[in-house]
Amino acid sequence: MEINFADVDDRVELLHARQVEPYGLEPHDVAFANILVGQLIRPSMVAVLATNLRPGGVLCLSGIRPGDQCETIKAAYAGWIDWDETLYAEAAASAETGGKDYWGVWSRLVGRRTAKTKLSEEVLSSLSEAAVS
Repeated sequence: MEINFADVDDRVELLHARQVEPYGLEPHDVAFANILVGQLIRPSMVAVLATNLRPGGVLCLSGIRPGDQCETIKAAYAGWIDWDETLYAEAAASAETGGKDYWGVWSRLVGRRTAKTKLSEEVLSSLSEAAVS
């Protein structure tokens, strides 16, 4: 597969999760996040990523260590994302890839959003408070 990045600004909108609220966008087909597990499992982050992704949309998460961190991510997104084990991958950082050998091995999780019902107003309010505290 070849990826063409010409005119990518016309086709992709890059946002920081703090710029987005749960249900704050038209549901998107794809969302990517390359951040550490501690941020990925925050309830506010789960809500932002899951609720702004259309049912059947693809979520790709990286910045995760293999093993326990992957399982923690899967548990945090349970009910929202069906993980596709065939797309799971691990890669070691190296000078050839622009990294440092001592950075170690990282993994990628890919899944599709389920058709879960909306969050209640009470849950949304508590997530909003947690996001700014």
